[in-house]
Amino acid sequence: MQTLARSLPQITWSTTRTLDSLRVIACAIVVLSHVYEFVSGNLNNPINESLSYAAVAVFFFISGWVNANSLLRNSVRDFYVKRVKRIYPTYVKAFVLALGLSLVFGIYQPEYLTNLVFLNPFFGTIPTNAPLWSLSYEVLLYAAAPFLLANRPVVCFLTQFFLFLVFILAGHLWLMFAFWLGYTCFSLGLQLPRFEFFYKYGRHTYEIYVYHYLVLVVLWGMF
Repeated sequence: MQTLARSLPQITWSTTRTLDSLRVIACAIVVLSHVYEFVSGNLNNPINESLSYAAVAVFFFISGWVNANSLLRNSVRDFYVKRVKRIYPTYVKAFVLALGLSLVFGIYQPEYLTNLVFLNPFFGTIPTNAPLWSLSYEVLLYAAAPFLLANRPVVCFLTQFFLFLVFILAGHLWLMFAFWLGYTCFSLGLQLPRFEFFYKYGRHTYEIYVYHYLVLVVLWGMF
């Protein structure tokens, strides 16, 4: 694995700025999409839904690119540790706040507790923080990544087949495709065109993503 890592391209300074810029744009689209829903009360506008979903797919593309780099340059243990430290503390705080709001609005259901271990696809995402639905699929891809890169073809194939079934049954095959597109672009050494758009805020988009819906719920009293 270390030999492979050395043969792969580094994420350059300009590429990092491009990725952060894409994060900012994708996050802005998602936030504005939800603002539109709260202001208009229209939750089923196909154009709005498509734009928001495309923005989420961009996040998955970036995850595929960045995490391929991380995994191939770190041990599996370090890869998992970094992912947990990055994702889970913020996720737990956002979930606890959402749980509190569900109690305030009288919509609490015991199955929402399963969101803590990313079982949203099976039991539903807590309505007071709906964007958390996508994190369960990202975490699944992170957990499976070391097996996808295993030296054993059988393990790799079975993992791919399992993920394909999960994503196609969930109706989110495009998200898996976006993740793997990012991974493939990185592994082939393709360079993203230089693009800068408020890239300094790119590192904060995860926090904005998991907290913004809570703010909208409080401001508009959706429930």
